Amino acid sequence: MGSDLQQKYTRALNAFVEKVKQDKYVLAVILAGSLYHDVVWEKSDIDVILIVDDAKKPTGHFSMVEDSIIINAATFDRRKFKRQLDTGLRSGVFHSWLSKTTLLYTTDETLRELYESMLELGEHDQQLNLATRGSYAVADLAKAQKWLVVRGDALYSYYWLMRALDHLAIIEVTLADQIPAREVIQQALELNEPFFRAIYTDLAQQPKDAAVMRQALDRVETYLTERAGRIFAVVLDALAEKGTTMGLTELCERLPRVSDDVIVDACEWLAGLGIIEKLSAPVELTYKSRAFVDEVAYYYDGGHVR
Repeated sequence: MGSDLQQKYTRALNAFVEKVKQDKYVLAVILAGSLYHDVVWEKSDIDVILIVDDAKKPTGHFSMVEDSIIINAATFDRRKFKRQLDTGLRSGVFHSWLSKTTLLYTTDETLRELYESMLELGEHDQQLNLATRGSYAVADLAKAQKWLVVRGDALYSYYWLMRALDHLAIIEVTLADQIPAREVIQQALELNEPFFRAIYTDLAQQPKDAAVMRQALDRVETYLTERAGRIFAVVLDALAEKGTTMGLTELCERLPRVSDDVIVDACEWLAGLGIIEKLSAPVELTYKSRAFVDEVAYYYDGGHVR
C-alpha cells in the first residue's frame, strides 16, 4: 500500500512538472515536503516552489490538483528568490526549509548555482542564528522558572520549557555545523541523546511536580551556561571590539539582522552570569532632543568564556 501510494504521488508530480515545462516563463521547479524527504500518506499534499522570469510577476500561491492530489506551489520571481536567500540567515527558517528540497529542473544554470550554494553554511549567519535562538531559549527559560518559583505551577512551567525546546534543538544542531530541519528535535536527540532525552522524552512521561521541573530547568540552565561563549559569540565579539561601554542602540546597529528585544534578552542573561557588565549610557530620544535619558549599556573585556 505504501509503495503504491508513493508511486501515485510521484506520477502526479511528474504530470504536473511536464505541464509546467511548457510554460517558458517558469525557470525552475523545486520539490519540498514529504514526497522528497519523508513518507507520504493519504492526507499528504505535494509542496513545490516555482521560480519565474523577473519580467513576469508571479500571480501568487497556487493550490492545484493532479489525480485528486493537492499540489501547493509557492511562486517567486528570480530576483525575489535570490534576495530571500541573500537577506535571510543561513540556518534560519527559510534556509532550513530549503535544505530539505531538491531542484527538479531548471532552464537557468545560474539558478542551479544559486541553489547549490544555498547548501553552504555561512559562519556569520550561524552565529547570528545561535544568538537569536539562544535569546529565545533564555527568555522562555526565565518564564518557566517564574511559573515554578513564583506561581508554584509546575505544569505551566513545563509548557514554557517545551516552548524553549525547539530553540535548544536548533542550537545543538547548529553547533554541530548542520542545518536544522523541520524535525530538529530528532536531529538533536541523535547528537546529544542524554540531554534531550532528559528534558524531552523522559520529562514528557513523568508527573510534572516541582522537584521534577526544578531538575529539568537546572539542566537547561547548565546546558546554556556551558555553551554561552559559542551561542552568544556574535554579541560578545561586538562588545569586545568596542572596548568600552556600548549602549543597546549601538549594539543593535552592529547586529541589524537580530531584533532589539532578542539582543537585550541575551545581554541581560549574560550580565546575570557575570560574563558581561550591565551599565547605562546617556541617549537622546530624538535628533532634536536637548535632554538625555539613561539607556541600558553593556561592557565586555574580552575575557575567556566557553
